[in-house]
Amino acid sequence: MLYELQAKWNLNLLQVSGLCELFPVVFLTTQYLSPLLVLGFTVERYISVCHPFQRHRFCTTRRALLTVAALTTLSTPTDYATD
Repeated sequence: MLYELQAKWNLNLLQVSGLCELFPVVFLTTQYLSPLLVLGFTVERYISVCHPFQRHRFCTTRRALLTVAALTTLSTPTDYATD
């Protein structure tokens, strides 16, 4: 959205020093995280449908929060070039 605001409306939001470095990290994190979250929800649905008696053991709120936190951590890009 920041790129579109700068390109279409000539707002220099990406020229701010903090946003310029933060923009690629947030953009890439959301891009990598989306399919991983879909995979996580699909696995949860698979367990609920195909293994309903094991669902209470594997599908808990705490485990879901830990999974989302782990996926977010793993999808955050740490190796990007800054010149």
